[in-house]
Amino acid sequence: IEQEKDERKYRQINPRLQGTEISKLIEEFQGFRTRILIINPGQCYPIHSDDDRKIHIPIHTNRQNWMIWPEDNHCAHLELAKIYRTDTRRPHTFINCGKEPRIHIVICVD
Repeated sequence: IEQEKDERKYRQINPRLQGTEISKLIEEFQGFRTRILIINPGQCYPIHSDDDRKIHIPIHTNRQNWMIWPEDNHCAHLELAKIYRTDTRRPHTFINCGKEPRIHIVICVD
């Protein structure tokens, strides 16, 4: 099955999520293609750029988790229970140097 590459086409909220806090966040930010992303301890994602900005909402993290924008010389720990608008159109990566998985809700936004 070939996956649609235009993330803006992923706007329909799964009926099982209707009325949940996740669906309320998607609606509040007029988001699309929303995922729960997990990075396990000791893992680093390759440096990449996305087509859209993202909202990151950490739901499980620790002080050893970092999001990095190497071209901007910027490194940030995204704290629990805060909402972050991130410009993921810029080259970036993330690394989990901790001992537990990092879990974020990630919402694509215009």
